[in-house]
Amino acid sequence: MSLISNNCSFFTTDELKVSSNYPEVVQGIRVTEKQLLNARLLVDSCLKFIRSRFGKVIITSWIRNRKLNKLIGGSLHTDHLHGGCVDFICETDMFDVFKWIATHKLPVRQAIYYWDKKFIHLSINLPIIGKEYKNEYLVFDKNGYRSF
Repeated sequence: MSLISNNCSFFTTDELKVSSNYPEVVQGIRVTEKQLLNARLLVDSCLKFIRSRFGKVIITSWIRNRKLNKLIGGSLHTDHLHGGCVDFICETDMFDVFKWIATHKLPVRQAIYYWDKKFIHLSINLPIIGKEYKNEYLVFDKNGYRSF
């Protein structure tokens, strides 16, 4: 099943639930309609453009339940719980991908490039009570977070 409605299969529902370290926990995740809608918004506003530009996008984390989030040490209030956040890698230089996202000003809440692990965390602004609107491009390295 495609996550976007125009018959393009940029992302499938199988890509929503992934964890190489905890595949048994992923099996227990039940994707809600709200999470699916948020995931579609993330695809339509950002991910389809990244995949069109850079080709293969490998999702390493998208929708999490609280159990998986705790096991991997995720933030208590992560947007992964709502489907509006994704971690991914591409088969190219990830810092180039990050710079492209920032240069093209994709409508992100946060785009964070993790320098040591070479992946991007990307979230969008969702109408969730208690979540302030952001538009941040950050790099995380041995010195912590810094604006890009």
